[in-house]
Amino acid sequence: MVELHGGLTPKEQARAFEQSAHQKIILSTNVAETSVTVPGVRGVIDSGLVRQTRYHQGRGALTLAAIADDSAEQRRGRAGRVAPGVCLRLWQASAELKARTLPEVYRESLVPLVLAAKACGADVRALPFLDALKDHAVEAAEAELAALGALGAAGVLTERGRRLFHLPLDPWLGRLLVEAEHQGQLEDAVDLVAALAVDRPLFSEPSGVLDDDDPRSPGCDAVALVRAVRAGADAAHPAVLKEARAYRTRLRVALGLPDRAPDPRAAVDGRRIARLVLAADPRSAYLARHRKKHVAWANGGTELELDKRSALQLVTRDGHTHLPVAMAVLGLRVFTDGPSTRLSATYATPLTLQELNAAGLGDPSSVR
Repeated sequence: MVELHGGLTPKEQARAFEQSAHQKIILSTNVAETSVTVPGVRGVIDSGLVRQTRYHQGRGALTLAAIADDSAEQRRGRAGRVAPGVCLRLWQASAELKARTLPEVYRESLVPLVLAAKACGADVRALPFLDALKDHAVEAAEAELAALGALGAAGVLTERGRRLFHLPLDPWLGRLLVEAEHQGQLEDAVDLVAALAVDRPLFSEPSGVLDDDDPRSPGCDAVALVRAVRAGADAAHPAVLKEARAYRTRLRVALGLPDRAPDPRAAVDGRRIARLVLAADPRSAYLARHRKKHVAWANGGTELELDKRSALQLVTRDGHTHLPVAMAVLGLRVFTDGPSTRLSATYATPLTLQELNAAGLGDPSSVR
């Protein structure tokens, strides 16, 4: 079996194109739908799903969604290009697919586009596009950039916004690094952001109580990610860890940091990281809401659930899960089932009510 996706190196991707005397099974994302032609393919098994980005409070999160009919036909065309082939579709014949895939400007956030236009001194609304931009999407992007401090009065690009433009990152992750520069926390922030930028689970699901040497044992995903990127971990997926470390190298170059990794034995202060995340984006804060046996997390909008792999709810040696009263969300996943949508926090760092109030959030009189 051979994997084929954008996260692989060119050498690893080349395996899918090599001649083989044995039957080859290629497990691929939709990169094989239009981007490449793999020779010798006689059969295609189509899940009918595609990873698409959904947005919550400006942050992109990948979710699985049904493909459109034009994509289904494109996938079918991968089979039998040089000889008779077959395509097996894993959905009911009665399923109704949309006729065509929406253009990317209607599916993705316009935050990077608006930021780039502002940095170049252009009005994004005046630029000619094959598909006209939606006014509400442009307004949402401008509001998000303003919330990140990238736009000031009258929509003028700030110095912080110019800094975000030059970072090879999603603007929210870039905002973490800009704030870390200001607070003198770049070493920890670079490793954290590198792990988050991969946007794939770094850790496998634990089978029981965590060992003391597991980086998740302190009960903080931020600490766990930084520790794993620096020192590795038995529970970390090797391919994801490798990609995170490659990201770290690129970020250190972009930020002008020394070409060396921090000491893996250096202590990681989870409380400082929590305060950094709050300063970068107060919207990341969520309070626990206990509903009988279920705990939801809310901040005035759509409620979240906490991923079962998060260090915040892993079982400790006393056999219990000790959830904090609040958390700062670092990563999201979106799950769709027809018209319903469910949000899950993949990574988070615990917060106290005192930290929320110190950040100007909440009612100080409620803290005892």
